[in-house]
Amino acid sequence: MVWRDKIDPLLKPHLEVQLKESLRQKSAIKSSSNPREAQLWCAIANLSQQNYMLRNRVKNSEKLLVKLLNEKVSKSKSLKEKQELKKIIDTMQKF
Repeated sequence: MVWRDKIDPLLKPHLEVQLKESLRQKSAIKSSSNPREAQLWCAIANLSQQNYMLRNRVKNSEKLLVKLLNEKVSKSKSLKEKQELKKIIDTMQKF
């Protein structure tokens, strides 16, 4: 039995994606003195790149949301609503 068949079914599709993505670096992996280790590092690099891209998307989304909330604060006539919106903005900016 192949070890990949024993992986949790919820995790397996993610594993397969990482294996396929790391094989894009096939020539580099084959030229390594330790191809298994090289493939692992390629998978780690792919995950790192995905994480970086997601962090940027979240950061940009947060900036846009804060901008929209600030506009709503300036248009709001209710003091209570302004305070609530400012709390949300402050909380978001802490991250």
